[in-house]
Amino acid sequence: MIAIAFLTAIAGGIFSVVASLYLTELYHVSNFEGGRGMLIFFALAPLGLIVGFIIGLVVALRSRGAGFGGFAKAQGIALGLAAVVSGILYLAADHPPKLDGKPLALEFELKIPPALKLPVQPSVQTLHASLYADNRDNRYALLDYDKIASRDGYFFVPGKSVVALANF
Repeated sequence: MIAIAFLTAIAGGIFSVVASLYLTELYHVSNFEGGRGMLIFFALAPLGLIVGFIIGLVVALRSRGAGFGGFAKAQGIALGLAAVVSGILYLAADHPPKLDGKPLALEFELKIPPALKLPVQPSVQTLHASLYADNRDNRYALLDYDKIASRDGYFFVPGKSVVALANF
């Protein structure tokens, strides 16, 4: 009985770390100063251990199988319940939109007035665009510096942003 609880606790801890790596990215958890890693290893992993232990203990107490068959059945049920919890969190997460299985892309063009001077050699450090929705959703767009054009005194800078998980 205790073996099931401990094995489920270990599996719950490991499963919570693996699932949290993906889920915290879906939920746009900030990685500023290692915040995402600290959340995973100091909060979610211990929580996975505790929840795994409780699930394993409850399942072991409720199922009274004999021998290895009873152990395997109880362990399977406990691990299945742990997977259901992560599945619910996955389904509730914000998923990037797709069209025909491909991430959507936003193509745009920045129109820069003549009053603003462009750098001689535009680069990511000197000219960039950001798609800002709120403090949790701020994604940088890719600008095509080689295709900057000048028309009627204005500079036009083409860009593209793929709507997907951001890798700043």
